[in-house]
Amino acid sequence: MKNTKTVKTCILFFVLTLVLNLSGFAQFNPPYTNGPWPGRTLPTSENSIPGMGGFVHDSIYSNSCHHQIGYCVVLPKSYFKPENAGTKWPIIYFLHGYTGYETADVWNSQYYFKKAAVDSFPEVIMVFPNGMNEWYTDNADGKMAIETHIIKELLPFIDKTYRTKSGCKGIVGFSMGGYGAVKYYLKYPDLFNYAVSIDGSLYNPQSPMRDYYKLVFETNENYARNSVFTLLDECLKKHTGIEGRLKIMILEGEHNNRKNQNFSEYLTEKKLQHLYFTAPLAHDATLFYGKFLDQILKFESENICKSKLDLK
Repeated sequence: MKNTKTVKTCILFFVLTLVLNLSGFAQFNPPYTNGPWPGRTLPTSENSIPGMGGFVHDSIYSNSCHHQIGYCVVLPKSYFKPENAGTKWPIIYFLHGYTGYETADVWNSQYYFKKAAVDSFPEVIMVFPNGMNEWYTDNADGKMAIETHIIKELLPFIDKTYRTKSGCKGIVGFSMGGYGAVKYYLKYPDLFNYAVSIDGSLYNPQSPMRDYYKLVFETNENYARNSVFTLLDECLKKHTGIEGRLKIMILEGEHNNRKNQNFSEYLTEKKLQHLYFTAPLAHDATLFYGKFLDQILKFESENICKSKLDLK
């Protein structure tokens, strides 16, 4: 009898463990992760990025999302020199792709820090938010307001916590993050000086993507409202004279079958200068940095602290 009871207890424990593991696996990116993106180590003093002075992986409580959400910060070596105690640095936000989280792309900072180490790029602070799988958009059901978290909570927190230079913010993103970078730039042109989309999903309002990401966008109207095409129209209406201020770079490989060309053509139709590069590359940000590194860094260095127009 006792053995039977023990067996039943073991079976119950096994089933519960299996259920918990499966539910954890289904949640692709937890709100806050202590470990690195699978298969990658995080920077350390023994395994650092050239020119890196410090690496921070932490989280803040999000009132808009109702739990802790992680972020990573990579600081330049000069940040910690005593003579630079009053110095402030430009800042670049890098937005990860779908199924990623805050640690997924921290090594992409090496492209900037290596160049800064030989005076080929300005020293910057790099920040990597966790956008969950929410397409950098406040969820239609109101339960996960990730856009509000990043714009209203994380950005002010970073400016308050680190010595960031006012008026010197760039935003870059890969895949889903490429969409997020362009979206945030068009919605908040007072916050960012430019946007770089690396193989991003720059969909139009009629794109069938909505069916796949229904949990976030929910309705056709909300989906269309968050399209970069719609956001561009609203930006031009809202801000008089902003045409000469907008700075957008679009890099595209084979993943989207050149669909981003449609947005490039729409920018051209609106007489907006921008950069658009294509190459037969797989969906991997490192391949784009390898192919277009000089073009990316030239664009960013020219615009990260460019004087902003008065927005009306």
